[in-house]
Amino acid sequence: MTLDAIAPVQPDSQSQLAARVYDEFDNPLTDPNVSITFTADKVAGMVSASGVFAAATRAGLYENALTVDVVHGDVARSTSIDVIIIHGALDHVAVIPDSVNVEVGSFQRFNASGYDAHGNSIPDAVISWQIQEDAGVINADGEATISTEAGEFTDSVTATARLGSDSASAKASVIVKPSSLHSVRLSDSIELSAGGSPAQIEAIVTDEYGNLLTDVAIAWESVDGTPGSLSPQGLFTPGNVAGVFSGAILVTANQGEVALVATTTVTVSPGAVEKVYIAPTDLSIGMEMRQRFVAVGSDEFGNRISDVRVNWIVDAEAGVIDVTGQFTASTTPGNYTVEAKVNGLGESDAISANSSVTVEPDRLAFISNRNDNQLDIYVMHF
Repeated sequence: MTLDAIAPVQPDSQSQLAARVYDEFDNPLTDPNVSITFTADKVAGMVSASGVFAAATRAGLYENALTVDVVHGDVARSTSIDVIIIHGALDHVAVIPDSVNVEVGSFQRFNASGYDAHGNSIPDAVISWQIQEDAGVINADGEATISTEAGEFTDSVTATARLGSDSASAKASVIVKPSSLHSVRLSDSIELSAGGSPAQIEAIVTDEYGNLLTDVAIAWESVDGTPGSLSPQGLFTPGNVAGVFSGAILVTANQGEVALVATTTVTVSPGAVEKVYIAPTDLSIGMEMRQRFVAVGSDEFGNRISDVRVNWIVDAEAGVIDVTGQFTASTTPGNYTVEAKVNGLGESDAISANSSVTVEPDRLAFISNRNDNQLDIYVMHF
C-alpha cells in the first residue's frame, strides 16, 4: 500500500489524500472489504474519514504527521507521510524595536519581518526603510543615524515589506534625548522699571546641538544688590535706583561634574514721571532778549527722566517760547511765568513746573563830569 505525498500546503488549506492498496503482485485491490482509515497529528491539522486534510495554521515540517491504516481480512498495513505547511500571503509587518529612547546623534538598528495572517514569518519578503527627515537618516539595512534635534518623533520610522504584488507597512517611534550640558546663557540684558513688578529670569541651558535641557540644577546669585533682589528661583524684583548694572545677575548650571556659569546686565529704567524740574527758576531779562529754559522729569524715587516731552507755556505779553524752550522776551516789562508741562500717567494728568520771569525795561546810562571833575551817573528808563 502507499499514501501519496502531498505538496507543501498553506495554513488552513485543504488537500485530498490518496491511499493506494495492492495485492502481493502489485495489482490494485478493489475489494470493498478493504478498510482504509486516515489519522493526522493534530499539531499538523485534521483529516476526515474520506481523506480530506485540513492544515493547521502554524508553518513548519511535521514528520510522519499523516497516517493511513489498511485492513483486509486478517492483514493490516500502515504507512505515514510528512506534512510541510508553508507561510501564506503577506499580511502584516512587525518592526523591532517599535519604540526607542536614544540620545541625539546616536546609532540605532531596526529589524523588520513580514508575516502572514496566522503570524508565520515570511523570510523571502523584501524590506525597505524610510525615516522622517527631522528624526535622522536610515539605510537599506535598517541602520539609523539619529538626528541632532531632540524631540518625540511618533511613527517616524517606516518598514515596508513586499512579496509579489502584496505589500504591508509598520511604523516605529523615536524619542530623541538631548546630550549633556554644553551651554548656559541668560538674556543679553534685562530691562525693568524702578520699583516695578518682579520678573522671572530664564536660564537657557542647552546641549552641544542647542537642545534645551531640563535635568540641570540651576543656582542664582545677585552679584550687585543695587539693581534689586533675586530669589533662589530666579525671581528678580527691581529696586528704586535707575541705572545699567553690568553682570549683576549670575547663574550656575550643574549636571554631574560639569558646572557652567553665565551673567547678564540689568537695566533699571526710571518709572513714570512724578515731578518736573525747570531751570532757570528765576529770570530777569531785558526786552527782546533771549534765554533757553530746560526741563527734566523724575519718577517717585528721584530718578532723572531727561527725555520727557515738554509743552512750554508763556503769557503772550511776556514773549514767545518755542518747542525747544527758547524764550524771547517781549517789549512789555513786567513779571510773568514760564510753565513747563509734562503729561503724567493718564491722558488727562499733567505735571508742571514754573519759572518766574521779569521782563525789565531798557536802561540808558551816561556819565557827567560837569561838577569840578566829579563824575555823575545818570540812568534813564524807557
